[in-house]
Amino acid sequence: MLAPVILFVYNRPNHTKITLDALKKNTLAKDSILIIHCDGALLNKDLEYYENIEAVRQICDNIDGFRDIIIIKSDYNKGLVNSIIEGVTETLNKFEKVIVLEDDLITSPYFLEFMNEGLDVYQKHNNVYSINGYCFPLDNINEYISFLIPLIGTWGWGTWKDKWSILDIKISNKEYLINNQYIQKCFNFGKYEYSKMFTSNEKSWGIIWYYSVFLHHGLCLFPSKSLIQNVGFDKKGTNCGDYNPYYTKLSDKKITVLKEYQINLKYYSYVANFLSKDLYNQKYYNRIINKINKILK
Repeated sequence: MLAPVILFVYNRPNHTKITLDALKKNTLAKDSILIIHCDGALLNKDLEYYENIEAVRQICDNIDGFRDIIIIKSDYNKGLVNSIIEGVTETLNKFEKVIVLEDDLITSPYFLEFMNEGLDVYQKHNNVYSINGYCFPLDNINEYISFLIPLIGTWGWGTWKDKWSILDIKISNKEYLINNQYIQKCFNFGKYEYSKMFTSNEKSWGIIWYYSVFLHHGLCLFPSKSLIQNVGFDKKGTNCGDYNPYYTKLSDKKITVLKEYQINLKYYSYVANFLSKDLYNQKYYNRIINKINKILK
C-alpha cells in the first residue's frame, strides 16, 4: 500500500494551488490518499487575511486526481509546529507510514515514486529515520541516486510510526548539547549552527525532529538531485523571507533508491561543504554583481 500524503495549508491560495497542481502530476498521485490539514485563523486580522484562508479552503474542496481526499479544517489557529506534530501523529496511528508536504513545495513527477520506494526499502532498518525529497543545490552532481547522512529534511519527507515515536517534544536534556562544544560540533552540520535554533526565538518542529533523530544516531535518505523546489521565499510565508539560497532545479529523471545502510561519506562531504558557505551574505554579493552587470550593458 502506498503511503498517504499529508499536505499542510494555511492562508496562501496561490502557493497551495501550485503545490497541488504539481502533486497531481506525480506518477502515483491517482493511487495515493491525500490528507489536507487547513489551519484556522488568528483573531484581529484584516479582511484580506480571512479571504485568503477561505480561498485556500475552496481550492482544497475542488481538488481531484487522487485515490481519496480527506480535508481537515481547524476552527482555530494551531500554528505550524502543532499542526505538523498532531497531523503526522494522527495519520501514523492509522497508516503506519506517511509522506509530508507543506503549501509552498513544488514536487517533481517522480517525488511520490522515490518516497514510497524509500519507505518500503528502509522500513525495517532501525538506523534510518526518514526519507527526504529535497536535496541541497550541490555542485557538479551528475548521478541520480540516493544517499544516507545524519541529517533530517523538512521539505517533502516521510517516516514510519515506530520511527516518529522517538520524537522528543520537550527536547529533554538539550542543555547538554547547548553547553558542550563537542556535542554541538557533532549536531551542527558543516558550519551551519543548528544548535543556535534552541536558543533563538524561532519555533521549529524540524529542530525537534532533528534533535530526536540525533539522539538515536539516526540516518536519513536523500536524493542526489532534488525532487522538491521551495517557492515560499517571497515574504508571504510565516517563516520565510524573500531570499532563497536553497533554490534547486527539479530532477528531470527518476532517482534510484540504493540499498545502503551507512553514511555515504562522499555526499556527507558535499552537503557539509554547501552548509559551510556564507549562504545569506552571498545575497548582497549577488546584488552587487547584478548592478555591475547592468552598468556594463
